[in-house]
Amino acid sequence: MATISRSARRFQEGLWHLAALLTPLPLALALMHPLIGHFDGGVIGGAGDNLAYVWVVHWLSQVVAGKANLFFDPSMYYPVGYNAVAIESTTANSFLALPITMMFGPVAGYNAALLASFCLTSYGTFLWIRTLTRNPLLALAAGLISAFFPYRLVHLRGQLPQMSTQWIPLCFFAIEQYLRTRRIRWIIGTGLFFALNALSSWYTMVIVGPAAALYLLLRAQSARTLFKQPLFWRDVIIGASVAVLLIAPVAVPYFEAQSQMPQTYSRPYIAMGIFSINPAQIFFAPNVHHPVWGDWAAEQPISRHMRTAHLRTAFSGYLLLAGAVVGVITTPFTRRRRVLLTLAALGVIGAMGPLLVDYTARPVMVPIPPSIFHFLDQAGAIEQASDWFKPALADQMRAEHSLIVPLPYALIYRLPFISSMRIVSRYGILLNFAVCGLAFLGIAQLIRRFRRRLRQSNRGAALTPALITVSVALFAALCVFEYWQKPYKLVTLEARPVDHWLAEQPFGAVLELPIETPTVAVQRLAIVYSFLYHHKPLVLGMRGSFPPAVDAERKAVLQNLPQAEAAYKLCEWGARYVVLNLDVLNEAEQRHWTAVLGGLQVQSTRTALDNTVVYTLTGCP
Repeated sequence: MATISRSARRFQEGLWHLAALLTPLPLALALMHPLIGHFDGGVIGGAGDNLAYVWVVHWLSQVVAGKANLFFDPSMYYPVGYNAVAIESTTANSFLALPITMMFGPVAGYNAALLASFCLTSYGTFLWIRTLTRNPLLALAAGLISAFFPYRLVHLRGQLPQMSTQWIPLCFFAIEQYLRTRRIRWIIGTGLFFALNALSSWYTMVIVGPAAALYLLLRAQSARTLFKQPLFWRDVIIGASVAVLLIAPVAVPYFEAQSQMPQTYSRPYIAMGIFSINPAQIFFAPNVHHPVWGDWAAEQPISRHMRTAHLRTAFSGYLLLAGAVVGVITTPFTRRRRVLLTLAALGVIGAMGPLLVDYTARPVMVPIPPSIFHFLDQAGAIEQASDWFKPALADQMRAEHSLIVPLPYALIYRLPFISSMRIVSRYGILLNFAVCGLAFLGIAQLIRRFRRRLRQSNRGAALTPALITVSVALFAALCVFEYWQKPYKLVTLEARPVDHWLAEQPFGAVLELPIETPTVAVQRLAIVYSFLYHHKPLVLGMRGSFPPAVDAERKAVLQNLPQAEAAYKLCEWGARYVVLNLDVLNEAEQRHWTAVLGGLQVQSTRTALDNTVVYTLTGCP
């Protein structure tokens, strides 16, 4: 009987793990339903960063096949090439997608990585919350909710690195297991999961590094005693070594290449300030993309600007936040509550950025008496503050006799690595996980009290498990409903007639025009069409967070077309095919570009193909 009982327990345990992995899948497929029928030929979210990460997924498959260098693509900005360090390599995602990429192509690989992130985030959160609550039902519900955090759903539009939230709870889970067992395998796991965070996104590495260190210290029974143990330092060295060994092969070439680039990778306040979040928005901004109340929410002052600035999202949802408040009130001040509150504080401090901002991300100015302001100005305080943040702030403060409001993040935002982070709102993912943990600690406490009262009254014992299960499932379902989004825009990436035509032509670089439009990312689409279909090099290419100098140089030249000097530059760059995309231009723009290309000071032939016209430069010397 013992053997049967043990087997039954293992089977039941396996079912919990399987449910944690698969429960989000139907909902994720429903959310991504525009991809049905286009899984290997379309992406959701509009033409933006998603196209860049399709290229990243494709590029790793070429590297693995021995056909490319991970950090350099010679086909963009031909013949100069593109230094790929200007875009996150998100190596962990690319490797995760690699089997699908090799079989069905990079678009399917990209979409598979997005889909997998729902299942893996749910599973990672399940493992972590289960160690905190000892309740698999609550852990399952927490996992489902975490898979659909608002943070994740706004990044589903194209930010693949930020969708890899699964490694965050797995890192915390490994720390929990290490502190409980002191087994080396769990400190190795901690190093592994931290490395996967780093290899998914450099942002996440910077965010999770301090969070993981604080988690370890605050969850330990006695940090002072822990520090005195030689075995602890041995284990820390082992875990750190694992992380370094996995991160270094990607990070070292990345930072070496960056050091040779003319741009600085430190972000001034002006770059990160637009992604700072007002504290009220962190806790109370409603979902502006919701299919039921999204339009109403978009008209409210607190969230009016969230629809166009969707990356400024750190809100955990009203229901989960209410659960966290219950958790804080009902849970004793244990190490669990302390570490979760610390994670929440880190998330809030980071997401607010260096200065207090209003709902539109403009610095809040606090009026003060002119005499006090004059004294501070004479003392040099105004100038020092503006130098530390943004020089133009001094003029604004003097004009309004007002002061900015520095926040704790201002003390560290210029430190190495931290200074390279532009979208500080991404610290909000720590708040999401912390609020989730606190909410389910509170629910666990309420369940214990409920059971205790039933035992004392000797009533309803038979119905208790079913009632608890239904209540927890309803809470999880309502949270996910609160997070739900309107249907995402689909961008299809099927080959155009011009791509088939270019594939049959002699070698030569391709320039797609117009350079950009307000609604269509022409150059990113050109990159995808290039590596998927016609395999010709490009005159322009990926810009990334730090556009290469050649990008601005070439665009400046192209502004002078059809002048002879600009036309000869096209020849110098190896351009042979100039593709004019008529479908993204209005009538006036079509006439303008037709006149420009028809007046090129280099002999060319004109070929019309559906919604495009190709000018083949036949007169280049």
